[in-house]
Amino acid sequence: MKENTIFGAVLIPNKLILRAPNLKIPEYHNIVFSAETIKSVRENFHRNNFEQNVNINHDGKNISGVEIMESFIISETNRNILPNELSDLPNGTWVAKYLITNKDIWQMVQDGKLNGFSIEGIFDFVKFEE
Repeated sequence: MKENTIFGAVLIPNKLILRAPNLKIPEYHNIVFSAETIKSVRENFHRNNFEQNVNINHDGKNISGVEIMESFIISETNRNILPNELSDLPNGTWVAKYLITNKDIWQMVQDGKLNGFSIEGIFDFVKFEE
């Protein structure tokens, strides 16, 4: 089977991310991650061997045939290896490259049904005023 890869941003520093109401915050709200927090989240992700925990839309069902190949934080020293499509991302962005050997998952990517990365986690909230 032909091997295919995807490469994209996992978390971008200071980008507003709309979240639905939950038990802690009962209304729609935005969250942001600082570059420092993103670095810590990435380190925790790898320290706990979460690389194999891949699912679709947070459904909790791990899928096979999707393997992380690269994961790094963008900085001045490594941004020259970014594809042109990601060259405008700010320093502090966590990017990842995945190898997809699962033909059904690759077809979903080709069909535009999967078009980004998301990280699952339980985080503390710090309220700030805009």
